Amino acid sequence: GGDGIASDLMWRELRITDQKKPVIASMSDVAASGGYYIGMGCRRIVAEPATITGSIGVVNAKFNMKGMYDWLQLRFETVKRGQWADMMDDTRGMTPAERERFAAMTRGFYERFVQKAADSRKKKFAELEPFAQGRVWLGSEAIQHGLVDDLGGLEAAVAVAKKEAGIPAGRSVRIVEYPVPKKLFEQIMESMAETQLARVHPGLRQDLAFLGRFVLPGPGAMLAVMPYALDIH
Repeated sequence: GGDGIASDLMWRELRITDQKKPVIASMSDVAASGGYYIGMGCRRIVAEPATITGSIGVVNAKFNMKGMYDWLQLRFETVKRGQWADMMDDTRGMTPAERERFAAMTRGFYERFVQKAADSRKKKFAELEPFAQGRVWLGSEAIQHGLVDDLGGLEAAVAVAKKEAGIPAGRSVRIVEYPVPKKLFEQIMESMAETQLARVHPGLRQDLAFLGRFVLPGPGAMLAVMPYALDIH
């Protein structure tokens, strides 16, 4: 999953592309929330039986940093135009009216997410919504609920794509993988960044990675992400 707006933009581009040539989604280990959102833009969805998918839902949050700013003795002044211009200001909490508007914005994005999923699966909103609500499904469950079309891996997805494109099943096709393998310099730079992260206290790494999902997109960003992380032993 990831940023809701980014997911919506990619969904739109896939819909446009599918009008010219068939686009098939192949879900591997995890393709939930924003990952599923993107898959909805494809003509068909192929998932592994153990794929973690679904999580049709939205997470939205605002950080109130006033206590920390006071502790640091930082002072802010706000000049705004418009009633809601500073609603996401992290120097204070929300007023009751802002909280209500914030909830309405989040609810509206969720309803659009569900409606697009319903349209993609050729279902009515009321039929699909019980399987949304942020609920996570295995691929073997998702196909029973009509959230995916077929079970299988990349080879199965390629076979479906060939069929949709009218290419004979026995004809070989060229497969191009993305992202393109990174150059040596890029690999070295990534390795250096990982080395810096390794110096962080082990107890903080997981917390920093979790918080980064909410902080990096910017304040008030609608996040189509699972509300928890799965750690399988």
